[in-house]
Amino acid sequence: MYVSSAYLWAFVALAVFALWGIVAAAGWTIGCALSVGILRSLEWVVKRNFVPGADKAKQEFAKFSLVKLALVVIILIGVVLAGGSNFGFVAAFCAGLLLAQVVIVAKVLGMLVAERLGS
Repeated sequence: MYVSSAYLWAFVALAVFALWGIVAAAGWTIGCALSVGILRSLEWVVKRNFVPGADKAKQEFAKFSLVKLALVVIILIGVVLAGGSNFGFVAAFCAGLLLAQVVIVAKVLGMLVAERLGS
């Protein structure tokens, strides 16, 4: 998942840089980093807390979710303040937020196609 995300990030970053410049490419990069970072943090918490016999998993997950939400809001405010006047930056940032979801959907579709072709 992370390798596919890196390839897609690099490909689109070059395209965004060529079309709209370095500021939009920075927006794409920040959005992608936030998207993959959120997914990675969720993966880390689930692996750490959701083990057999862990009674406090729900409480830990709730605390983590609140802290993560606060950090995401702070990052979003910073991004809007930093690049709010540049439409390319904001558009690329918003598109970058979709990176992890797009990679997951593409991988699932690829597995479904491979399964259909294999049978």
